[in-house]
Amino acid sequence: MSMNYLKIYNDLIDRAKNRKLEGYKEKHHIVPKCLGGSRNKDNLVELTPKEHFLAHQLLVKIYPKNKSIICALSRKLTNLEALDVYKSTDSIDDIAKKYNISRYNVFSIKRKIFYRNVTKEIKDLPGYSSEDLRVPIPLDLIPEIFYDTGDYKYFWEKYRARPDVVKGIKNKKSFKSITSKLGIPGQIKRFGMTRETVEEVFNSKGTSKEIAQKFGIHYNTVRNIKRKHSRAWDMWEEF
Repeated sequence: MSMNYLKIYNDLIDRAKNRKLEGYKEKHHIVPKCLGGSRNKDNLVELTPKEHFLAHQLLVKIYPKNKSIICALSRKLTNLEALDVYKSTDSIDDIAKKYNISRYNVFSIKRKIFYRNVTKEIKDLPGYSSEDLRVPIPLDLIPEIFYDTGDYKYFWEKYRARPDVVKGIKNKKSFKSITSKLGIPGQIKRFGMTRETVEEVFNSKGTSKEIAQKFGIHYNTVRNIKRKHSRAWDMWEEF
């Protein structure tokens, strides 16, 4: 019995419409632009990267003779081109335009989903542009981020992971196919403080704002330390 690809596609879209997706997500045109689909909000839906790839696979099955839809999924790059995409510090839009591929394809290469034969052994982070609000993080770094510890500055400098991305990973609300199989996450040190620094703050003289300015922390953190509030002394986020 043949599969009803249109029904599977519609079920995927309907499910996505009736939820609020947290963590990293990608916008998908419900009716493809090559079929007359608009850029209006009612023709856009938020999908996980895995769902987005599945949606394009289903569209190829539904419209097997549409070259534009096939191209959107399977535009072939040479290994050197894929490597250039991974390392490029141009914006996502500029890279997509340069190689005539979709933004999704660019993200998928930088996240080591596509062209893994080229990218899987690379230890360096993918190139990114300061113009892009979202920085693609390779999938093989997700467990490392999950178990690692440090403050948010540390996670940005090491992984280019924003605080909301780190929280989503450690709370198992994003990259669920990976994080759901992991154990207990490493915790986040608040402001990168050490036990010795906390004791220095506790023994410091002056107003809370003066002490906060001196140590580069929030004045409410100073108050909590002075009062020996448990979370302030432990210095961990609760995951």
